[in-house]
Amino acid sequence: MAPNGKRFYTGKRCDTETFSAVIADEQQLGRITLDAGIRLTGTYLNEYAAFNIEGDGGLFRDVTPVTDEWEAPLIQGTIGASYDHTGNLSFYFNSAAGQIKPRPGTLTTSMTEPENETRLKIDIGSIYKTGLSGKYSLTAFGVFQKNAIVLSGATSISVETGEVRVLYLNRDQNQMGIEFEAMPPPVRNSIRPFFNFTIMRSLMEDDNQMVTNREHPVLISSGGLYFRQKAFDLNILCKYVSPFENDRFVSAEDGPRTLGDFFVADINGGYTTKGSVPLRFYLRVRNLMDSRYSTVNGYPDFGRLLYAGVQVKFRKEKD
Repeated sequence: MAPNGKRFYTGKRCDTETFSAVIADEQQLGRITLDAGIRLTGTYLNEYAAFNIEGDGGLFRDVTPVTDEWEAPLIQGTIGASYDHTGNLSFYFNSAAGQIKPRPGTLTTSMTEPENETRLKIDIGSIYKTGLSGKYSLTAFGVFQKNAIVLSGATSISVETGEVRVLYLNRDQNQMGIEFEAMPPPVRNSIRPFFNFTIMRSLMEDDNQMVTNREHPVLISSGGLYFRQKAFDLNILCKYVSPFENDRFVSAEDGPRTLGDFFVADINGGYTTKGSVPLRFYLRVRNLMDSRYSTVNGYPDFGRLLYAGVQVKFRKEKD
């Protein structure tokens, strides 16, 4: 149910219920593990209208909702496999495919009902484990959407009834990329570093050719470390997101705006007392460098924030 307090929600009331049935199986064949599943999903629309649109939300104030109607059922399937090469090294493959049907009453900009979207997701990679808890993984991934149902940012008004409808597009789009994650074993049982790096290429259909989809960042990277020594603890978290653009919450005349392109670091340190009721005195600095950035139009980051406080943990008495 929405909006129901959602921060970035814009549009009219949406109240839906989804029911699903799943059958899954996994088989072990020596070092090889095979798995597969199938899911049947149905959604009942108690009340469904326009939401989360691209552009000016005021355009959709008069959209007529769909009420008391079942959507056509969806069938989706998954297939996966993994191979345990050694005790430390393994390889895996996962895939999921299925169709997404347009909501009842949905129209494209050519005033026709959208075709079903066909979506395929694929992950293939390897995992190397070291020590008691160290892990390194490398994954290639892809998401391929045929006739993706995406918002166009336009509306139509019926001459006969005055009914307002949100208009959609059917377009092909895909994302392909590589993700690397490193979680080395703890250093001296007190310092635990980690690192994650994702680079991807996003394409979408425009005038019968595939062009770069600038609504998605090309690079997302994060890292940091956790430190604990006796009563002291310190966490350092860093993140970088490359530029991307979006016209959500922006009028059509202004066009897309550039977002992202920021590096932020957060630090959280504390000291915990001993005793039956331990107290943790902490200091936290969010956005240490006071970076100015935004990931949603109209909602810039607050900048550097300082927090200080005391946390109390009550221990349960044993019987």
